[in-house]
Amino acid sequence: PMEAEAECSATCGAGVRAARVDCETGADADCDPSQRPAPEAPCTDYSGCAYVLGEWAPCSTACGSGTRTRSVACGEAAVAAEHCAGVPAPAGNETCQAYFGCEWVMGNWQECNTTCGDGVEIRLIACSSGSDAECAGVAKPASQRSCTATSGCTSTLAPEATTPAQAGASNTTAAGPAAVV
Repeated sequence: PMEAEAECSATCGAGVRAARVDCETGADADCDPSQRPAPEAPCTDYSGCAYVLGEWAPCSTACGSGTRTRSVACGEAAVAAEHCAGVPAPAGNETCQAYFGCEWVMGNWQECNTTCGDGVEIRLIACSSGSDAECAGVAKPASQRSCTATSGCTSTLAPEATTPAQAGASNTTAAGPAAVV
C-alpha cells in the first residue's frame, strides 16, 4: 500500500506528494521490485492560489488622458480564475495621464488686419492635449506678428514740375487736368 507522507508540492495547481511505499506483508523482500510504485504521487492543491500581477505598461498616450494595462493571472501557472475565488480580480487596465509629449499646435496665419499700411496677423495656438496648462513647460510660439499690406492703398501722382511763372496758372496741361490715380 501507498500512504501519503507529505503535503502537495504545489499550493496552486498540480504538484507531487512524497509517499511511503511498503510491501503488504511488511517485508520488502516479499514483493517484486519491478512492481514497486514511485515514491511520489501526483497531487493538486489550490489552497494557496492568489492573483499574480504584471508590471503596468506605459500609458497609451504621450500627451493627455490614455490607458495602461497589465497582466492579471490566478497563480504562477495561470490556473482557472475560480481557484482564486473569494478575492475579486485586480484591474488589468486603468486610465492614466501623460504630459511629456505635449506640444503646441499652430494654426495658419490669418490675413493682415489692414489692407494698407502696418498691421497684425494672428494665428490660433493650442496644446495638443486640449488643455494649455499641460503645455506649460514648453515655450509657446508667437500668436501674432507684424505685417505690411499695400493691396488697399491708393496713391496720388505728383503734378508735373512747375516754374514760378506757372505757379499762378491753373493746374492743367495741354492734355487736360492732371491725372489723379
